[in-house]
Amino acid sequence: MTRVRTLKRPARAYIMAVIIAGFSVTAALLWFDRGALVNTGDSSHAGDLFMVAFFVLFGLIASFSPVGTPGGVMLTVSLAPLYAAVLTLAAGPAALVAMLGSIDQRLPGRDIPWHRFLFNRALFGLVYGVSGAVFHLLVNLQAASGGAIGTSLKYVSAAL
Repeated sequence: MTRVRTLKRPARAYIMAVIIAGFSVTAALLWFDRGALVNTGDSSHAGDLFMVAFFVLFGLIASFSPVGTPGGVMLTVSLAPLYAAVLTLAAGPAALVAMLGSIDQRLPGRDIPWHRFLFNRALFGLVYGVSGAVFHLLVNLQAASGGAIGTSLKYVSAAL
């Protein structure tokens, strides 16, 4: 395992910057969308808290079950639940789902260094949080401008 101390200063700065940015953006998005996390739903609709738990569990199952290719490469299929979380949840909960739902079977500190584990979690939170925020912003802007384009944007993004 590569120790942080053995890395050059620019690499350490980059790793630290991504970790700080990822966790900061995720925390800010969660604070901004804090109302979504307390929404437990009613008898006919699942709340966002239930959906976060569902997507985290589904993402963990997908991450813990890698698929082998004929060439011997192991791939995870965790993109589907993370992408679904971005489409259905607010940006903060989607970033939280990405951070928690992408954890794999490697143990931090033993199988993978802590800086790599935190870097990966921060990067997932940053990517899925910012993309979720931009997606929902565009959908809301399109819906406010006429409606039909905003609805078709959801269908196009779901098809992609």
